[in-house]
Amino acid sequence: MTQNSWNSTTPVEVAKGGTGNTTLTLHGVLLGEGTSAVSATSAGLANQVLQSGGASADPAYSTATYPSTTTINQILYSSAANAVAGLASANSATLVTSSAGVPSLTASMTNGQVLIGSTGATPTPSTITAGSGIIITPGAGTITIATISVGQTWTVISSNQTLAVNNGYFVGSGSLSLLLPATSSVGDVIDVVLDGGTAWTITQAASQLITFGNVSTTTGVTGTLASSAVGDSVHLVCRTANLAWFVTSSIGNILVI
Repeated sequence: MTQNSWNSTTPVEVAKGGTGNTTLTLHGVLLGEGTSAVSATSAGLANQVLQSGGASADPAYSTATYPSTTTINQILYSSAANAVAGLASANSATLVTSSAGVPSLTASMTNGQVLIGSTGATPTPSTITAGSGIIITPGAGTITIATISVGQTWTVISSNQTLAVNNGYFVGSGSLSLLLPATSSVGDVIDVVLDGGTAWTITQAASQLITFGNVSTTTGVTGTLASSAVGDSVHLVCRTANLAWFVTSSIGNILVI
């Protein structure tokens, strides 16, 4: 009988089922090299991943590091150079970035909210504010914007009073003093017609004025706009909130003081 012996210091050839090596890299991953001796990768650093080098190159560990675990719905992003981190998810939120480009998720958005940008800052969910004559109705995934039809209310008057915006007045008797409203918005209107009375005079508060064509009343409490005959009328439109009005149409010989 022939007894075979094996020298433990001699590597077993690949063709005979060996690695062709007596030692391998500690914690390295073994790499097949065809008929040549098996090789191994480097040990790699914590949280690096092994990436393919393609059909003609050995795989190698990534330079970037990755989290060892993730949670459901988590978004992975580069939190620093060669470092991948997880961004926790949020319900009904939108992904935004800060002025430095750092990603984050907004607070949960509600019906009718939209993302509003701000120069040099993180965009923020917000709602659209309705202006004068506008109605905004938020819904689930919808925003409905509608205009309000504002009709003037007409009144026959016979006593001195403060005018109200979006109203029309027939001066039915007497010689009346009518004060501009203290509060008004751009686009508000007022109509005054002399019908039955003897005169009307529109007076002003401090800093207010009325422009009629290429002239204006004296700014403040001394300025007035007045009728001169029955049938005289003016249509006033607010130009500057609370302060300035324009006569856009008139009938008769209106006196500007």
